Amino acid sequence: MKLVYGSGLILLVRHLRRKIVVKIIKQQGVEMEYFTGALKKYADFTGRARRKEYWMFILFYMIFYAILTVIDSFIGTMLLSSLYALGMLIPSISIAARRLHDTGRTGWWQLIAFIPLLGAIVLIVFLAQDSREENKFGANPKSA
Repeated sequence: MKLVYGSGLILLVRHLRRKIVVKIIKQQGVEMEYFTGALKKYADFTGRARRKEYWMFILFYMIFYAILTVIDSFIGTMLLSSLYALGMLIPSISIAARRLHDTGRTGWWQLIAFIPLLGAIVLIVFLAQDSREENKFGANPKSA
């Protein structure tokens, strides 16, 4: 009887764990669409990007970069993470430009990051600001 009870408990735990994992994957799938959507707009510097779209892209970018860096450390090179960073350079610039468009600024404001320390702080503040209403870059994506 003890074996049957234990087996049933194990099956229940496996079932619940599977349901939880499926739920997490479904939730992450929605968030992952922001990353893949930015990749689909690889070199599109027009339009606007919501705050969530931009920061989810940055989150997944950093996760993948960290994973590749760990793999590179095991291999003993920096090849994978360097190729990834180089390949993601244009999408990163384009989504930042669209994010700045959402705040009413041109994409050229990214150049402010070249000012040591202060420039990066100002750029992060600009990127974190809320969307403006309709502007010369298009309609507010929140209302669409």
